[in-house]
Amino acid sequence: FYLDKSINRLNCNRFIFRIFAIMKSFFDVYTNIMALNEPKVIDTAIKVIDSNEVIKLNQEQLLKGKDSEGNNYKDYTNFTIKTKRETGGFISPSGKLAFKDTGDLWRKMEVQKETDFFAVYSSDKKYNFLISMYGKDIFGLNSKDAGIVIKKAQPKFIDEIQKLIFK
Repeated sequence: FYLDKSINRLNCNRFIFRIFAIMKSFFDVYTNIMALNEPKVIDTAIKVIDSNEVIKLNQEQLLKGKDSEGNNYKDYTNFTIKTKRETGGFISPSGKLAFKDTGDLWRKMEVQKETDFFAVYSSDKKYNFLISMYGKDIFGLNSKDAGIVIKKAQPKFIDEIQKLIFK
């Protein structure tokens, strides 16, 4: 009889220990959820964005002769088209400025990620000149392309948020 009581007491202690472990686990998850504030969520969203996808979409936008606000760049003049054909220069399919003459600007495009935003720029020496001539909207994504980037980043974002909650 005494052995049965000891075994029952041992099983009861194990059960209580499991309950406490489960409660601690729930409390840890609750604490991690409460620690998720807006800046942390935004920072996580920015980190998972695919920089290569952003650059690709920005370049496709430029090939269409558009800035990040959807405004059209000027058409090449006949003289410019003639000169580019003679010198082997780049002519965009849209017939509009695409900022790809030497390719340096495009090759040196990068995405800068900050805690609450990301920005596209180029480390090419012509960057500041082009911004002063054509405005900052050369670089960046239109709303549609930004939506594509966000949609593609969602699975990674969810994974990262789950890691924060269940760490």
